[in-house]
Amino acid sequence: MFPKKKWFFERHACIIEKERLCGGRYFIADITAGFPFAKGGVHLSPGKRFIFPGNGETEKSTGRGGFHMRLEGKNVVITGASSGMGKAIAALFVQEGANVVITARRKERLDSLAEELKEAPGKIIAVAGDVSKQEDIEGAIDTAVREFGKLDILINNAGIMDDMSPIGEATNEKLDAVFSINVFGPFYGMRKAVQVFQEQGGGNIINIASLGGMRSCAGAIYCASKAAVISLTKNTSFMYQEEGIRVNAIAPGGINTEIATSMGMPNMAGYGRVQKVLAAAPAPGEAEDIANAALFLASEESKYINGDVLIVDGGWNAG
Repeated sequence: MFPKKKWFFERHACIIEKERLCGGRYFIADITAGFPFAKGGVHLSPGKRFIFPGNGETEKSTGRGGFHMRLEGKNVVITGASSGMGKAIAALFVQEGANVVITARRKERLDSLAEELKEAPGKIIAVAGDVSKQEDIEGAIDTAVREFGKLDILINNAGIMDDMSPIGEATNEKLDAVFSINVFGPFYGMRKAVQVFQEQGGGNIINIASLGGMRSCAGAIYCASKAAVISLTKNTSFMYQEEGIRVNAIAPGGINTEIATSMGMPNMAGYGRVQKVLAAAPAPGEAEDIANAALFLASEESKYINGDVLIVDGGWNAG
């Protein structure tokens, strides 16, 4: 067995202790520091141990332990990337070799994430923007094309909650606020991306919908907004399937993110009714679970999947 030593894994994303086994054909790794992220479907977090395939060499060559980057050379725009699922998707994608434009309203958070990931294999550019404004989401796409040469993947992740109101008590103000981000934002982004993809000869769109678009686990406005995203996904995939454009959606269940902070004071009648559905929910998942699903849909491994909705909910929908 080779002596244990420290390595910088994934361009300094995690510091691990590695021991070579079988002449370098495998590595045993203890994650000792860094931030948790997902690699090949495995969560790499401090305090965990894994065995990785190696490259058979006696000295480290690529710093990746023989891993193949699944998105190398792909150019991506991710909305709502300042926190939660968008942030996790961005972190995973640049580790997989993608060049990423991250956009959200909180520029300071975007800049912090870009600094955190500056040593990753892929490039990352932070662009402040509000997806409810057509010019902002189109500007983020234009940035990707200008800086990277083309756009391969758009991920519409930005979204907010409603206040759980049933339709009889829903307000126009809440309707406008939720639909402007949850529906108009993806609509603007998809329209622009499709136009770019048509010129390029293909591309890939991944929409973050919600289980709320398929069952009543939130208020009328939020559920309607996510049902609209699912409908846009299916219609767009059908309309452009012969032009090399794939469009799929992910429907998360309960995920540990900040989205609940956008709800404000809940409507108690709607909230009480929704509790009957929430009572059957499993323990919440993590943002990295959605990032792994997005990685699959972004990769060539899913090339024959189009117009589908991938439910990631821990089995909640099965009940």
